[in-house]
Amino acid sequence: MPDTTSLGGSSRASCDRRALERLSESILLGADVGRTHAVAERLAEVAPADPLLAAECLQKIISGLFSAGSQGCWTILGVDDHLRDVLSAAIDSGGEAAVRTAWEVANVLVANEFAGFEGLG
Repeated sequence: MPDTTSLGGSSRASCDRRALERLSESILLGADVGRTHAVAERLAEVAPADPLLAAECLQKIISGLFSAGSQGCWTILGVDDHLRDVLSAAIDSGGEAAVRTAWEVANVLVANEFAGFEGLG
């Protein structure tokens, strides 16, 4: 019997990567996805498929949330575990750009008094 586990894993990673690409495109087109908790949860799930793209999406989402004022800050409090998972995936990937982007996002969060993002990794 052939081993199909690698096929499923490959297919799943491909789907996850496409989901990240669609999210990135949506953000670039101006979609307001940041206040949706499901987006942060899904982003954390697919981050291992492309840690750099996930960190870049998160960077754009965080920027949009802070532009929204205090309402955006409440959203961050509700999804901080998912955000931490995305940042950790990027840092753990070891990719230079992914690590740099993750630390940039973490530093923005810490600068805005979300101290729980200090010392990730």
